[in-house]
Amino acid sequence: ITAVVVSAVALATAAPMGAAMALEPPVGPAILTVAGAITHHNRGAFDSTEDLLFAYHDYSFDHAARFDLAMLEALPSQDVSVSYAGWPRPAQLSGPWLRDVLAAAGATPKEGLTAVALDGFASEISPDDLAAQDWLVALKRDGRPLDLGGRGPVWLAYARRDGKVADAEDEGRWPWAVFLIEVK
Repeated sequence: ITAVVVSAVALATAAPMGAAMALEPPVGPAILTVAGAITHHNRGAFDSTEDLLFAYHDYSFDHAARFDLAMLEALPSQDVSVSYAGWPRPAQLSGPWLRDVLAAAGATPKEGLTAVALDGFASEISPDDLAAQDWLVALKRDGRPLDLGGRGPVWLAYARRDGKVADAEDEGRWPWAVFLIEVK
């Protein structure tokens, strides 16, 4: 299954810019949906009867890219150490770069993106913010999968490039329990 997922992700990211292309559907439950300005997708339009979480948060789309855990894990994994003044120790996070997830969906955020958490928290990430930091789609913390209720299953975060400990502004921009990324 992993080879099929890797091949599907590689095939989708090899398409010419602007070419609409289907992405292989997830085998397991989708844990992350990327919608908006994308060219690779594996599901159709928002359905108000079936897509209750999207409807609850007032999001809809014409098509989207759904990713299960295996699809995200098939992308090159990165490890970063994230520190915050209020934490007892740094968190060792691992998962793919956000830019790799966006590439798999055929996304080029011209106006940035919105990362939406299960509780409705939405983090607006501008193109400048995307370029200024190496955003990680964290799937694990300290080697263990992120659970619901424990910032998971998907947490967007970054280690500051200047090496400083993250401050409240940084930590406030790290949405956890992300289920939707809307590309603008």
